Amino acid sequence: MKAKIIIGGALVLAGMAAGIPYLLPDTFQVEKHTVLPAPPAVVYKQLNNLSAWESWSVWNQHADPTLTTFYQGPVAGIGSQCSWKSESSGDGKLIITGNEPDKTIDLLFYPEGEAFAAQTQLKLESVENGTRLTWVSKGSLPGYIDRIKGYRLKTKIEQDLEKGLSDLKKMFESDMKKISLRR
Repeated sequence: MKAKIIIGGALVLAGMAAGIPYLLPDTFQVEKHTVLPAPPAVVYKQLNNLSAWESWSVWNQHADPTLTTFYQGPVAGIGSQCSWKSESSGDGKLIITGNEPDKTIDLLFYPEGEAFAAQTQLKLESVENGTRLTWVSKGSLPGYIDRIKGYRLKTKIEQDLEKGLSDLKKMFESDMKKISLRR
């Protein structure tokens, strides 16, 4: 009798544990922003060219020496693509899917081996001391395992966006100092 109760209890707990991921969110959204000391047209030009991301993105060879990057399509704008292979960061692809000059850039991010694609938008807004850049990344977590990995994924994306925005800001601040020294 005691064995039946223990086995029954274990089955109930296993069933509950198996069902918990279905209570977790099936989507994620991360939004980060910064103010860059440059006008929207200058920021837009930097962001709309994926090969220019190498100088500030967290996904570059300085941060990951095993990274190999490939570019396809136009140099900038809609249809521009960047794909990469990395032993430590994994493989993936980024595609510019839409834009409105000096205002928005829409991208799709495909991490290889994952069941989702993240929709990303870069929003530029003119402010008194430059450009407010808002980076939004969102997507769905369709599978059981995806939902379990969702919290860690969201945290990783938050860290990557914060680091990317910080490095982009440092790059623009450095560029603006060079410009002011030339005057």
